[in-house]
Amino acid sequence: MSRFIILCLATLTWVCSLAGCATQPHATQNLTVQMDCGRLPVTVTYADEHATVNAGEAELMLKAVRSASGAKYQLPDNEQTFFWSKGNSAYLQIAGRLWPDCIERGSLPDRLQARGNEPFWKTDVHGDQLTVRTPDNPDPTPVTGHRQALANGGIRISAQVDGVEVVLDIYQQLCKDSMTGMPYPYRAELTRDQILAQGCAGAPENLLQGAAWRVIAIDDELVAEDAIGTIEFFADGLVAGQAFCNRYSGRHTLSGEGLRIGPLASTRMACSEPLMVLENRLIQYLDQVIGFDIGTNGELVLLAADNRRLSARLQIDQPTLHAQ
Repeated sequence: MSRFIILCLATLTWVCSLAGCATQPHATQNLTVQMDCGRLPVTVTYADEHATVNAGEAELMLKAVRSASGAKYQLPDNEQTFFWSKGNSAYLQIAGRLWPDCIERGSLPDRLQARGNEPFWKTDVHGDQLTVRTPDNPDPTPVTGHRQALANGGIRISAQVDGVEVVLDIYQQLCKDSMTGMPYPYRAELTRDQILAQGCAGAPENLLQGAAWRVIAIDDELVAEDAIGTIEFFADGLVAGQAFCNRYSGRHTLSGEGLRIGPLASTRMACSEPLMVLENRLIQYLDQVIGFDIGTNGELVLLAADNRRLSARLQIDQPTLHAQ
């Protein structure tokens, strides 16, 4: 939702609070916003006191409810399913499962971290505040930055830091850390005193979460089209999917050292021998994952020791709901 619309809604909320009426703002004309909740594409259409949320193949018909801030829409008589818009970002929860933070396309998260190496630098963006950390200034004071859209689709944040002009440019392009190889959703450029430094920005988990990945190859050996193995990463650390025969679930952790998966538990249904062989290979492989990458065609590559690889392609469909 644009900042202008949010400003209008906020003003309406303030006026209503003085008059003692309902505090929930709503759009009087249809307004459609495209967002991404991690890998999950979401379209939201606001009309009067309602919001229609299309997430993958799921369609949610929500109604405005009271909220302390922003604009919150909820499935009638179901507090576990809601869409809560706050500026250009939002929270989406379906049947109690919270999805990755939703970001309006063409904008940046309210909180964003960017970093680079040789020389080391790190910036934190929070709203209109910019913090720039360097080895010679490890504990800086936040300063007010100015945002502007760039002609090539990037977003520029500029500020004066200790009398020096600082410009941070963010582009929605896949970026890989020059030291660890960790993939990030944004490419960053920091210019300080006319000296340019390259880096990456955003949260790597946003490249994993929000949709299912269908396994297409294990150790570079293609999987038959009629054999279905999936992997899905959730914002709360859950990992789950179908291991060609049985369903499995467990935990995943993502850190500067890489990606780890497990321990895993699965159901015990028996299938044909070829599917059981594939299932055993998948479960054993997931237990050995040490990192991930995004391939040139957008595929997920899970990395194990000895340069072993598992490849999976993005599968956008109705959001999968698992018991918490």
